[in-house]
Amino acid sequence: MLVVLGAVMPSLRAQDTTFPPRNGSPSSSVQETDHGSFVPMMFPVFGSARFQKELIDTWGDPRGGGTRRHEGQDMMAPQMTPLLAAFDGVVSFNRTDAPNAHNMLYLTGDNGWEAVYMHINNDMPKTNDGKGSREYAFAPNLRPGQRVIAGQFLGYVGNSGNAETVGHHLHFELHNANGPVNAYTSLKRAQRLTSARWN
Repeated sequence: MLVVLGAVMPSLRAQDTTFPPRNGSPSSSVQETDHGSFVPMMFPVFGSARFQKELIDTWGDPRGGGTRRHEGQDMMAPQMTPLLAAFDGVVSFNRTDAPNAHNMLYLTGDNGWEAVYMHINNDMPKTNDGKGSREYAFAPNLRPGQRVIAGQFLGYVGNSGNAETVGHHLHFELHNANGPVNAYTSLKRAQRLTSARWN
């Protein structure tokens, strides 16, 4: 069972969602658009998160004073908002107990795609102290190598790493065998989970 914000939930999953076949390679259902590939998925933030710039694609925008390009999309949401698996797959993650560490999670999908979740919470709730334990970063009992299903609770929105001085958000990336691709269209079309469902 999964514990989310004090509520006990066996899983979080959308109803009537069709995902790509599990064949180990990117699905033939993936479509190319002006804003990158469209990969069918669940929106990775529970509830009503919004893009950093509503309706604007920030892929490729300058970051770090122009020293690098933005290779993902940012979804603003309150600290400790649940993060969800975008598709079925296997998780791995990085977390350290060092203050202000960058908590990250990788979801290797059965569809041949990888989702990267950055800035996962590293603070005690309602603080920006960098002293949050694992229980405030990742779902209870989630372990590297664990299989998850689309919509399953993975962790919490935060501002760890190089986002300590900005608002809480999820930086989300989609990767294929060639590296990161623009996730904008996939996120815009993703099914949102806005209320808990008992399986």
